Amino acid sequence: MFEKMKQLMDMQKFAKEAERRLGDIRLEREGLGGKLRASVSGNQVVHSLSIDESLLAPVQKGALERALVDLLNGALSDAKAEGARAAMDLMKGLRGG
Repeated sequence: MFEKMKQLMDMQKFAKEAERRLGDIRLEREGLGGKLRASVSGNQVVHSLSIDESLLAPVQKGALERALVDLLNGALSDAKAEGARAAMDLMKGLRGG
């Protein structure tokens, strides 16, 4: 019984540490030749978005919307991959290897 409780406490500690580490990771991604920029954390939170003024013209609306979707999806995909890598590193430490 005590061993099961210890395992549960270890897993809770692991989850908190993983969340903290993911929050500390910052990933940057650019689109449209650097005219769009996004910063996301490893826990998939968008922290900043920068749009060059040249993209704010009404004629650019459709291209901007498509580029923003691509940019954010790419940044969040990067964050998900980085999160998986960080979790694997933590699991290795939890297993003692």
